[in-house]
Amino acid sequence: MCALSHSGNYVVGAYSGEQLVGAAAGFFGAPVSMHSHVTGALPGHEAGYALKLRQREWALARGLQRITWTFDPLICRDAYVNLVARHATLVG
Repeated sequence: MCALSHSGNYVVGAYSGEQLVGAAAGFFGAPVSMHSHVTGALPGHEAGYALKLRQREWALARGLQRITWTFDPLICRDAYVNLVARHATLVG
């Protein structure tokens, strides 16, 4: 994660006090895009949504026009979050 961060990619952690409760990493595709590789959070924390909002802020601050990601469409909650909650467009 340190190597990704030091080379200009997106790496962030979410903490509750001193405990790491979530993290996200993505690849910066300058000048126009970012690929969100992974985001995860412990159950019972609001970290997942906060991490995605922070990712959006990071991308906008760099003038990025899109964020792409992959997900497992057979896991209903992943499909819902990616297609409905984020208002995404499915690209083939």
